[in-house]
Amino acid sequence: MKLSNFLYNFPGLECCICANYLVDSSSRLLGICHSCANSLHPISEPFCSKCGISLLSEQGDCLDCRPYEGPFPHLKMLRSCYHYWGSAADFLLAYKKHSWIKLANFFARALEKSLSEFWTSEMVLTTAPSTFLSRHMRGFDHTKALVTAMKPHYRRSFQRLLVRKPGASQKSLGRDQRSSNLIGKIAYAGPKRTSNCVTIIDDVCTSGATLSCCAAVLKEAGFEKVYALTLFRD
Repeated sequence: MKLSNFLYNFPGLECCICANYLVDSSSRLLGICHSCANSLHPISEPFCSKCGISLLSEQGDCLDCRPYEGPFPHLKMLRSCYHYWGSAADFLLAYKKHSWIKLANFFARALEKSLSEFWTSEMVLTTAPSTFLSRHMRGFDHTKALVTAMKPHYRRSFQRLLVRKPGASQKSLGRDQRSSNLIGKIAYAGPKRTSNCVTIIDDVCTSGATLSCCAAVLKEAGFEKVYALTLFRD
């Protein structure tokens, strides 16, 4: 970790979102006040059992996922903790762009809650890979930091299975271009497979192109069940 990141994340007295005074030690550890923490919009039931989007009148699966494989054919299930609404963009900006690594502790609690709903002891955790340049610019691996902040039994299951080669940023591309942009860019780089089940951790699902590509690579590597869990769903 860069020294500048360590100094910037040293326990402080202000919320990293609204800059208000943090009145208790738990808030200072997370770097966020209770008001900002409650400003996020959790994705709650009912949601699609496959792709995880919120449902209004349907039950079980959304219209896109029944009776077909849905938009993510290589994923057994996709779950997300929060809608990408309101203050969500401020949270990601503070975490990824301003390197408020303390937010990983706050995010990890939400990920653990969702993960506990389908966690099994033989499951492996991995992360959607970022490029070396993006990690260098931030000074840390933002997805790996999420797993590192989780409880020990989750941390112990982590394996770095995927690598990403340099290429155009997904943000600069339209939805139709994102999938083609990743062809040949994500590769398997993990150890010999020791489990049939893996969950990919990522920060946000927008088009789902990155998760779909990661899942396809993991399937090809021999994993039979591939899940995905993200903080936010756009």
